Amino acid sequence: MKHFLLLICTFFLGLNIVFAQYSLPQLVHTDNAQKMEALEAPNKFQNNIIKQVKKSAPNTIWSEDFSNGIPSTWSYGGYFTTSTGIQTQFPDLTQNPAIYGWEYRGPNTNPNITTGTRGAYGGNALIVSPSINNGFIIFDSDYLDNAGTQGAFGIGPAPTPHVGGLMTDIIDCSNYPSLQLQLNSYQRSFFGQAFVAFSKDGGMTWPDSVELHMLDVNQATAEDNVEKILVSDFIGGEANAMIQFIFEGATEGNTNGTGYYFWQIDDIVLSEIPPYDLILYDNDFRYDNNDNINSFYGIELRDYVGHMPLNQIDSISFGFFAMNWGAMDQNMSTGISIVEASNPNNTVYSNVEYIDLVSAGDSTGWINDQKWLPSSTGEYIAEYLIIGDSADATDYDNSLLKGFIVTDTVYNPFLDFGNTDATGTGFFTGGDDGFKMANLISLINTDELTSVRIGLNRSTTAQYNTVPGGMIQITVFDTTGFYSASIENPILYSDFYFITADDTANREAIIPIPSQYLGVPQDRNLSPGSYYVAAELYSSANATPIVIRDDISTLRYPWESLIYIPGEQWYTNGNAFNISANFGTWSTTNIEEENYSSNLMVFPNPTSGKVNLKFSINKEANTSIIIKDLSGKIITNIEKGNLLPGSYSEEINLSNIAKGIYFYELKTNEFSKNGKIVLTK
Repeated sequence: MKHFLLLICTFFLGLNIVFAQYSLPQLVHTDNAQKMEALEAPNKFQNNIIKQVKKSAPNTIWSEDFSNGIPSTWSYGGYFTTSTGIQTQFPDLTQNPAIYGWEYRGPNTNPNITTGTRGAYGGNALIVSPSINNGFIIFDSDYLDNAGTQGAFGIGPAPTPHVGGLMTDIIDCSNYPSLQLQLNSYQRSFFGQAFVAFSKDGGMTWPDSVELHMLDVNQATAEDNVEKILVSDFIGGEANAMIQFIFEGATEGNTNGTGYYFWQIDDIVLSEIPPYDLILYDNDFRYDNNDNINSFYGIELRDYVGHMPLNQIDSISFGFFAMNWGAMDQNMSTGISIVEASNPNNTVYSNVEYIDLVSAGDSTGWINDQKWLPSSTGEYIAEYLIIGDSADATDYDNSLLKGFIVTDTVYNPFLDFGNTDATGTGFFTGGDDGFKMANLISLINTDELTSVRIGLNRSTTAQYNTVPGGMIQITVFDTTGFYSASIENPILYSDFYFITADDTANREAIIPIPSQYLGVPQDRNLSPGSYYVAAELYSSANATPIVIRDDISTLRYPWESLIYIPGEQWYTNGNAFNISANFGTWSTTNIEEENYSSNLMVFPNPTSGKVNLKFSINKEANTSIIIKDLSGKIITNIEKGNLLPGSYSEEINLSNIAKGIYFYELKTNEFSKNGKIVLTK
């Protein structure tokens, strides 16, 4: 068994407040980042997952569920920055109503418990806590900066950069040397950080703090997320203990002031640490064979993806991240069990391994020695379990579940296992047309990529609903040169694909990768190595939005998932997109289309004015050439009339229109072929 030291844990890491800087290029801002009412097919795993019931923490010393609002004995701290750059302290009593930063949402307040953030970008997702019906608290950074108006950065009642603290009154812990703090904590982050700080002297000093969540840009916790913190060393045995909740939105990082979105809190409980309490707080799932690595970040593994072809699996390793939360030392064992998703009683693999003694308060991580090599395709659920010497005080956190699918031809990091969102056109400033989304795939065997499936989102919320008419082009590019210079090296292209009503009804678009593109043959066989599968989206300035599901349940390492903002750059993204690479046999071209058109070439492209279209038709057809702008407006319509079988060429002069992206359509009464023209002037 391989052991390794756990360096960071969001549950219990004690530190002085240090605000981290991000060095990676990150997303500028999200426009429509709220949860959607998804209409995608139900999660096939969901009915086979046993929901664990959480037990109450023992020996509660102090608690707050906000049934009567924020206690009047609590106090506020922090500051915000005015439009003139002047820092103003919370609370600001000069405004009506006064600004305290932290707000209470209750059943009878305005807004009430049905409202999360009121900001323009953070959405309206709500914390899920045991006492949600009697209220919760929120630091609404998004609203404080923009007052709910998109693009209105800095005009809100307390503009970012800002820091908001909320301090309890004094808590007498003198008779309790061993303490833990538990709270329901839901955060969505855009550089904003969430800290819990501790004082031993009634708020005179705050020497100890814990950063919760540690989210990447545009990531969020689960709405029902519960955080536990060991606080014995901070306030154990202290008569004048205080706790402070700090939204830190003034770290270095972006031009918008680095704050944003929100932090929601409910059901805070301070209790004694039980004698025996193990926590399995994370897991590892690796497809072995380290030949394909993210060398830029030194990730020497192929980590979890939702769908993996059988021929790309060498073996699977299972890792555990656990802590002895209890007051007593314990021996630990680990168990891994894999069952069929459709028949949880059928176990296809199991393994138990013994671990050395783990001291009270210590954390550890390890990878099981035994690996599993699937022998057949199927849908599976892996259960991770840790077992101690004695009965556990809260055994609900001793196990974790992870779903995965071993496929015959499909490679897709995405899996709908209970925690999904969506991203697409209109979600980011400048991300309407030419916006790209990409997944990393890593192959150990050569295989032929024949099509790409896009998982389209549908919703009753307009900005989350895909409608017919948008256009997608798939590109596949090698990672060579990308990590050092962000150099795209495309090796495969699809034709431009228009989303149909059938696609939106089926919640998917299947886009062939042709054996030739613009008259040039392309080799669809991908050798062992790493590649990006990218979808380039065009929505006519978001008149026909394209929204793709993404998986937020599994950590993606930096640069395993990407987005591209036109006119800017590639950005790393924390979610796995529902973009499937399909290998094996596929009809790459409509048979009727082959009878009518072949060897279509467009050159030069990009062009400064004139562009040539060369094409051939194999069957007599009435033919036209149409040029459109991004909005779908027809710029040129050339009627060629009835053409006999043969080869043709058409020169089109675009020098009199503005530079930008345009689309051509070669159209007959039987088929059409589409593509993009870049006019540079």
